[in-house]
Amino acid sequence: MRTKNKYEEQAVTLCAAAVAAAGYELLEVNYRREGQEKYLTFIIDRRGGIGIEDCETVNNIVEPLLDATDIFSEAYNLEVSSAGLDRPLQTEADFKRYYDSPIILSTYKKFADCKQFIGCLQAYADGAVTLLLDFAAMEKLLGRKAFKSFRQNLQTEMAAVAAETEIAAEADLADVSLTFAPNEWSSVKRYYEF
Repeated sequence: MRTKNKYEEQAVTLCAAAVAAAGYELLEVNYRREGQEKYLTFIIDRRGGIGIEDCETVNNIVEPLLDATDIFSEAYNLEVSSAGLDRPLQTEADFKRYYDSPIILSTYKKFADCKQFIGCLQAYADGAVTLLLDFAAMEKLLGRKAFKSFRQNLQTEMAAVAAETEIAAEADLADVSLTFAPNEWSSVKRYYEF
């Protein structure tokens, strides 16, 4: 976790272990001034997401720890917030937390005439992302006609890759896993079906 100033560093040092012991990941601590007001914000996450009760729990953990020290000589507002539903996965810890979870991956270039892929995160290593495609979600994303075209293009591209690498092409697309190199994908976010 990166910090920008001594207040953030001290807050992380003081509170990170207690937050982790309660089952949360401390993603970020921000200390900022807005006019006359000062704010210390803890941004937390965990598998399954964060609700208001989780923010209250973490607030109740960190507030007495901060009050027992003299980190802040002036009054400040303490905030605890979730990372948000649309926060992209950025760190290795983010990816580890969401293994076997549905994600949406966007690519720089089209593959099988598509730039967005929805599936279950299977692996993350050295920036490469592997996901097992969720064809039902992909069909909703693309629409029936575009999805049919995508499946055909995917099968064609997989056959071409198989021919180049001398690997047998999969006839059944039911369990297709794709691996995207670090320079091929632009963003990864958690996928929520509303």
